[in-house]
Order: sequence, then structure tokens, then C-alpha cells
Amino acid sequence: MTGRVLVAGLALVLSGCGSPAPEDPPHASEWDINAMATPCRLVTQDEVSQVTGRTAAAGVRLATWPPLCQFVLQPGGTLVYVGDNPQATGRQEFDQLRNSGQATEPVTGLGDRAYWVPELTTLHVMIGTAHLKVVFAGPGVPAAGAARSAAEKLAAPAISRLGQQGA
Repeated sequence: MTGRVLVAGLALVLSGCGSPAPEDPPHASEWDINAMATPCRLVTQDEVSQVTGRTAAAGVRLATWPPLCQFVLQPGGTLVYVGDNPQATGRQEFDQLRNSGQATEPVTGLGDRAYWVPELTTLHVMIGTAHLKVVFAGPGVPAAGAARSAAEKLAAPAISRLGQQGA
């Protein structure tokens, strides 16, 4: 009798009966930053230079999550980061960061929703399912008002390019 129960139990386990089927895990390539489109496609070196009024080095893709493109401004070594999270987690990330306890200011006229975090000199924009961010960091960061204006100007071509890619 014990043998029959064991065989029946084993058959149920192998057939998947008695327990919900696990959801399919994301494909590895969805989380492989090297398989994702480069964030340096969002804005150009010339656009960064023009908007900031400073010479920008060519954008360098950083191996971060989500991937960021880093531009170094001269003089001073100020850093400008631009990146997008096109994954399903993009909206969740956008909302989490907005509710992280940092003061935020709503931004209108960019994407579907947007906000500015003055303390972090960071602009966050939702475009469809993609979360776009533009960050100023390091030495020589412009005052919050000037950084916000520059971030909004840099977001405009990035939003256009994301829209063309069906974000």
C-alpha cells in the first residue's frame, strides 16, 4: 500500500498536479546589460556640450543596472549620466524612486509623467514603459535650477529617440 501511495504521489509531482505552475522566469538576455541597447543612443556628445555650454567627452557606457551613459564635462569634471530602463521594472523603479523620501518637484511637458529630485540633481521621466533618467553629479554640478533646465533639454531628444524605438 505504501508503495502505491508513493508512486501516486510521485506521479502527481512529476505531472505538476496539485501545485500551481511557476511563472516563466525572464529570459536571461532581458537582464543581460550587454544585450540591452546602449544608453549612449539617447543623447549625443554634441547635444550634451550644447545644452551645458561645456565641452563633453564622448559618452561611455557603464556596466550598471540599468545601464547608464556617462559624459564628462570640462572644465571641472562634472558628470552627466543618461540612462533608460525599458524592462517591465521601469515603471516600478520610477515610482519607488519618487516615493523614496527625497523631495521631488513635478515636471510637465516631458513624457507621460516626470519629476525632478533637486537634492540629487536627477530628472526621472516615464515614456510608455521606459524609465528615463538624466543625472548631474560630481564636482561643478550646476545649481539645481540650471541643472534641471539642462536635464529637461537633454531629455527631449532622448524621449524622441525612445519614442522612435517604441518604448
